[in-house]
Amino acid sequence: MKRGFTLIELLIALAIGGMVITFLFNSYFQTSQIVSRIDTAVDITTRATIIKHQMEKDIMGAFVPIQAEPEPQKDPQTPKPGQQKKPTKKTLGKVFYGINKGPNLDVLTFITNNPMSAYWSKQMGKAQPKIARVVYRLVEDGKNSFKLLRQEDTDLEFNAYSDSTKIRAYEVADSIKEFKTTYIAVHKKTEDIKPTSPGKQHMVKEEKTLEKTAEWNIKKEDGKKANEQKRPIPNVIQIELALWNSDAHERATTYEFSIPILPNVTKKPKKQSPQPGISPQVQQLLDQAQQRKQGGGAPGQQTGNVPGQPSRGATAQPSRSTPARPSGGT
Repeated sequence: MKRGFTLIELLIALAIGGMVITFLFNSYFQTSQIVSRIDTAVDITTRATIIKHQMEKDIMGAFVPIQAEPEPQKDPQTPKPGQQKKPTKKTLGKVFYGINKGPNLDVLTFITNNPMSAYWSKQMGKAQPKIARVVYRLVEDGKNSFKLLRQEDTDLEFNAYSDSTKIRAYEVADSIKEFKTTYIAVHKKTEDIKPTSPGKQHMVKEEKTLEKTAEWNIKKEDGKKANEQKRPIPNVIQIELALWNSDAHERATTYEFSIPILPNVTKKPKKQSPQPGISPQVQQLLDQAQQRKQGGGAPGQQTGNVPGQPSRGATAQPSRSTPARPSGGT
């Protein structure tokens, strides 16, 4: 006679099995939630990284081309009979231009020497960058959501980018909640300080002002005031970016980053202004003494110079009588 399971044993087995199944289901559910959160975080970080990397690459190469610099004004010449009048050269506009639509960005365009495309140089034997205009547009993509589009072409005129069929627009990222920009620029302003007494020299005071704006639209009239210099492009651009976590648009993650624009590395050497109360002749003698000191020569000692000729680095002075100095000095 075979012995079977009792009712109590069967109930105990069912309870243990149910507990194991419940534990496994909870573990699977929690693991699925963690994987979903990781995928969402990776997706948001990837979109933010693509936007930052692409805009940083483009904006750091922004510059003012030669076509945007106005030609020097010349005296108008009347054309001779039978000679055609030369057409006036059109100055390139909107070298760096950024406007908003409400709190968010609408259009951002500039000219860069660091575009995505490049050409192959036979002389250099490698790919060489070229100059192109880049246009970013923030377009609505549903309710309270935007997508960022990018255009690039060698045509530097901004009006050519209004038609997206001629110059194709590529989508950089979607599911954007907010895209705000802040432009930071350092403007220089000089002020002439007239000497109050005959013995003082003419001084020029330079003042730097920091300007933060939500839009960048430098017009031709701006910066033409007396002794005022406004930069055609900003120094730094701060971007505040908010991306939706999912298609349901329930939560958003905010990123902030700054993009510096490389300044001009070629700077004119600054002239040393003479010290107040010192005549130009005495200042020149002090400069010559400083040059001999840096060259290692002692006072009154020739360092490889031809007699009768001025030393290297010094300027030949016309022969004239100089006032005698009191004895006992160094």
